[in-house]
Amino acid sequence: ALGISRLAERRGSRSVMRLWGVLAVLTPAAALAFPLLAAAVPPAVLPFLYGAVFLVVGAQGNANMTGFIAWVLEYAPASQRPMYIGFANALSGTSLVMPILGGLLLTKAGYPALFAAAAAVPLLGLVLTFRVIEPRHRADVPAGAAPPDPLPPA
Repeated sequence: ALGISRLAERRGSRSVMRLWGVLAVLTPAAALAFPLLAAAVPPAVLPFLYGAVFLVVGAQGNANMTGFIAWVLEYAPASQRPMYIGFANALSGTSLVMPILGGLLLTKAGYPALFAAAAAVPLLGLVLTFRVIEPRHRADVPAGAAPPDPLPPA
């Protein structure tokens, strides 16, 4: 979490979002590769590889919060932040159906298809981060200044 927050401070929340994408793809990719690795590495190394997956999952969770929530907070005008946060939370609620879809996919197609889909979805998210504007680098905002508030004071 400390390293991820440092990355966010130095490079911006968009870079953390991209890190999340890489980590989110690595986790199911590791699950797909684990049977191949089990045959290729000494058995004593396997618990460490398996433990590394949990480190990646933890880093992914930290990058998710640090990247996406920080981006919304930086992007939203001050007077509209509650609305932006509420909308972002509502959109994240769509992820609640993923376990149901994953269970359906698992029963119909098996673990390899489940892990492939679990890697494909965040890969799409990673690709989409290349279209995300870094709020700190917007042309309409001078360096170090907060974005202008589009709504007049009430």
